[in-house]
Amino acid sequence: GMALPLKDEPFKANLAIKVVQGTAGAGLSENITADVKFIGGDKVLKQVDVTFDKHGVAILSDVELPGSAQPYITVRNEGVTYLTIGTVMGSTAADQMLRVNVFEATTVAPEWSVPMRHVMMRRDPKGMFITEVLVIETPGDRAWAGQPLDKVVKDAAAAHKAYPKAGDSATLVLPLPEGAIDVRMVRGLDTDTTVVADGKIISTKALTPGTLKLQIAYIVPQHQGSVTVDLVAPAAVRNMVVFVPDDGTKVDATGLEVGEMPNGGKNPVRLYQATDIAATRKSTLVISGLDTQAGMAPGQTEAWSQPVSAPQSADRSSSSTRLMAGLGAGALLTAAVVIMLMKSPAKTTSTSSPK
Repeated sequence: GMALPLKDEPFKANLAIKVVQGTAGAGLSENITADVKFIGGDKVLKQVDVTFDKHGVAILSDVELPGSAQPYITVRNEGVTYLTIGTVMGSTAADQMLRVNVFEATTVAPEWSVPMRHVMMRRDPKGMFITEVLVIETPGDRAWAGQPLDKVVKDAAAAHKAYPKAGDSATLVLPLPEGAIDVRMVRGLDTDTTVVADGKIISTKALTPGTLKLQIAYIVPQHQGSVTVDLVAPAAVRNMVVFVPDDGTKVDATGLEVGEMPNGGKNPVRLYQATDIAATRKSTLVISGLDTQAGMAPGQTEAWSQPVSAPQSADRSSSSTRLMAGLGAGALLTAAVVIMLMKSPAKTTSTSSPK
């Protein structure tokens, strides 16, 4: 039946956590440590340290909580930290079981790739507001802590000063279009473990096997009514689709083909696409005529410049609704994909970072 809204009343939570070794042939380390924070209304209601038995199981019984709360489980194994977020618990949903996959660490960088990259552009008073949804695929069965940060940024000391919580290693490196400003991590990258430097978004989280869905947003400012958006492939990209408002502006695309777009919708869009893009290859869109009034329908300015940022722990549906509102009906083709990406898995969302 329908899930009833949880009453915000005191209750006793029961949480079972099972740690599973994801690396073939490896056993579980004896010194896995973990803690659970029960978070309600952006406050830590209770924090509990966790110890696992030899089967990797820990059971927390009758944890007294003042109201409904969401468990955030942090597991530390071989210098890599794994964060798993459970579903909200309350008096009518007091029991939960969570599984956390851990992996042996490797110093060898995995050949991660990007099966899908969707780039959605919207007009903004400053230029072009761009939202990207990327799917990152990491092969193998080991966790990679990364390479030293100073191999990726010119001034690691300055990066540390600007991002004191971030680690010393770099795993995912996502080049931004030249001149990008107001960079934000909307989903999949934790602001604490991410550095923005030298025109790149750099994750300092360990990279674990499997699929990671990211959403980032930024603005590329206009110069004399023109915006140049350089999209550099961070790794091999299988499919890239770019959506540009069809609003009377002119688009010159290099390294992209014009795609078919279903007609209709209040805010029609033009579609550009590319497949099998080699790492570091650059595709460029120059959008001009932004200073002519053709680009802005009356009263459209405000709606088109709404930021699409969502707090890290917020419910994902709100950010997907906001993203869809910004895209307009023209982008129905990608709508299902974006919504699908933004729906969190039913039980847990797992990310990881070096300690």
